[in-house]
This record gives sequence, C-alpha cells and structure tokens, in this order.
Amino acid sequence: MDHTQITGPSKQRCQAVGHRVSTRLAYLGIQDALRKRAEPSLTAGAWTGSLTHTNNNMVSMLCTQEKWDRAKAIFNELQELVYSG
Repeated sequence: MDHTQITGPSKQRCQAVGHRVSTRLAYLGIQDALRKRAEPSLTAGAWTGSLTHTNNNMVSMLCTQEKWDRAKAIFNELQELVYSG
C-alpha cells in the first residue's frame, strides 16, 4: 500500500482513524509511511477516478465524469456486440 486517503467529519476524527490504521498495519508487519498521507479533508480531490465527500456524518463516493464516460462507452460497445450478433 502506498497511499491511504482518509476523509471524515472533523480533522480530529481523521487523525484518530489514521492512527488506528497505522497501528493496525504495524501490528500486521506492514510498513506505513506517515509522510505519504494526505491532509484530512471534507472534500478530498480525485484519487483513482473517485471523489470522496463527507457531509453531516455521511461519506459519499462519486466517480469523475471522465471515468463515467469511459464506463458508458464500454457498456455501449458491449451492447452493440450483443445485439448485432
């Protein structure tokens, strides 16, 4: 693992979760570089094509428009292959 992106309702909660993840990884023998962690954010930027937002103690994940357009193109191509044959 080379990146852990944490999102939550408050900076303190994110730091608590980050600490928990770090100690669990250490317990499992997995090295965890805290310097690679992104700062906690209520609206973190895109990471691997998904957007994570936190609002009113709820976490939601969205995909980027680019990722959605790619998925639609793949589905349309598969649909054409199924119905043309």
